[in-house]
Amino acid sequence: MMDKKPPGSVPGFATVLTHFDLEIPVADASGVIKITTLASDPTKGFAADPGYGSFFWALGSTQLIFAVPPNGAVTPNSHFPRTELSQKKTERWKVGGGNHTLRGTFALTSVPKITEKGEITLAQIHDDISDNGPLLKLMCDYNARPWKLLAEYRTEPKKSSEIIHTPDRQRESIILNKAMDYEIMLSSTHVLTVKVRKTGTKTWSVLADSSQKGQALDAAWEAETCYFKAGCYMFDPGPVATPVGEVRYSMLSVE
Repeated sequence: MMDKKPPGSVPGFATVLTHFDLEIPVADASGVIKITTLASDPTKGFAADPGYGSFFWALGSTQLIFAVPPNGAVTPNSHFPRTELSQKKTERWKVGGGNHTLRGTFALTSVPKITEKGEITLAQIHDDISDNGPLLKLMCDYNARPWKLLAEYRTEPKKSSEIIHTPDRQRESIILNKAMDYEIMLSSTHVLTVKVRKTGTKTWSVLADSSQKGQALDAAWEAETCYFKAGCYMFDPGPVATPVGEVRYSMLSVE
């Protein structure tokens, strides 16, 4: 039986969670539930009965679990379910207003039956204007053989923007249950980089670098307010609850 704990009761997670709200694949009368009081006081942990333990919990003292059933509820601008941390509105930032970095160590531990895309998004940079779409997505393509990690980003803040994808030859292979590290950085000079590596190794693979010729972010991004997201955003909805998409984080930090 899994040793489930409220995530905020684990010191290694409690502090970083003060920077995030949580979206879970459950809806009430007003839509998909967003939990905004994850760890207002990290020393006290989470509420005793937080109501999201089927989707988000700590396993022992070292792993943060994000689980998504294929038949989960969805947000108004998507028809795909998610269990995802979303940087708080008070901590969102202007592109070009400084250096902004999200780092994580994760393992993909379960995938659903492929019904549409065969993809799970692990982390994002999102625009406050949701109609513009995300600036960046870090994804696992489990329809590929072998499975691959890739990044895609919009060069402009609009749905019709050109989208830059990691070329096939640069995509990093990923294996079920094997830990990977990532680093997502957007600099004050509008340079976006995404790097990944197998945990325990020193060599990074670059999945995105907007400083390359023809891949720069447009200056229009400077007017946008953005924020980080991390978790499990699953692109294979279905009529049943299993098998779930599941991502296990063992480290997450935001700067």
